[in-house]
Amino acid sequence: MKDVGDLHYFPGVWVVRTFAGLFLFQHKYVTDLLRKFHFHTLKSVHTPCVSRTTLSLTDGELLTDPTYYCCMVGALHYLTMTRPDIAYVIHVVSQFMHAPRTSHLNAVKRIFKYLQGTTDHGLYFKANTRLDLMVAFCDSNWAGCPDISCSTTGFAIFLGSNLVFWWSKKQPTVFHSSIEVKYRAATYTATEIQGLRQLLVDLGIQVQVPIRFFCDNISTTYLTANLVLHNRSKHIKVDYHFV
Repeated sequence: MKDVGDLHYFPGVWVVRTFAGLFLFQHKYVTDLLRKFHFHTLKSVHTPCVSRTTLSLTDGELLTDPTYYCCMVGALHYLTMTRPDIAYVIHVVSQFMHAPRTSHLNAVKRIFKYLQGTTDHGLYFKANTRLDLMVAFCDSNWAGCPDISCSTTGFAIFLGSNLVFWWSKKQPTVFHSSIEVKYRAATYTATEIQGLRQLLVDLGIQVQVPIRFFCDNISTTYLTANLVLHNRSKHIKVDYHFV
C-alpha cells in the first residue's frame, strides 16, 4: 500500500477538488463513447427521452443484430455513477436487450444526442453542507408498462444538499391503485434511508434532525401519517402475497 495523493482520476471519472466542494464528471468517457458509436457529429437535444413516451416489446421491427444495441446500453450503464439524470431512461431501454427493436434503438440514440450537449455534466458535492439532515424524494408511474402493467419506482436521497443515492426499478407485481404503488415506493425509500442512516452512524455521523420525506400522492401521505388508516392497508399485503 502507498499514498498516491488526492484522488484526481478513477477509471472513467474525473475528480476536481476545490475549497467549495468536489465535482465528479465523465467527460472523456462520454466523448469516447460518442466517437466509438459515431454519434459525435449528431445535433444535441435538451432531454434524454421524449415526455410521456412508453416503450413496448412489440414496437417497431426486430433488429437483425442485437449486439450493437447491447453494446451501447451496456456502455451507458457506467455513466449512471455520475449521471442520475439518465438513470431512469437507461433503466427503461435495458429492459429490451433480449429482443431490441427499431423503436428501442431510436430511444438509445436520443440518449446519445442528449449526452452530446451535456458532456460536462456530473455530480457536485458541497463541502459546506449539513450532515445531520437527510431528505428523500420518491415517485412511481402507476401501471406505466404497456406490456404487463407494472409500475416503475424511483427515489433520490440527499444528505444535506448533496445527492448520495438514487434508484429506479420496475416493481415485480401489479398494483390496483396509485395509492398502493406510491405506498410501496415510500416503503422502498424508507428501507434505504434506514440503511444509509446506520452507515452514517458507523462512520460517526448522527442524523439528529427528523428525516424529510416527500411524496406527491396525498392519500399515501395520509396513510403513512395516520395510524388509524394502517388497518385499511392490509389488502395491499394480501394482494401482494396472493399474486
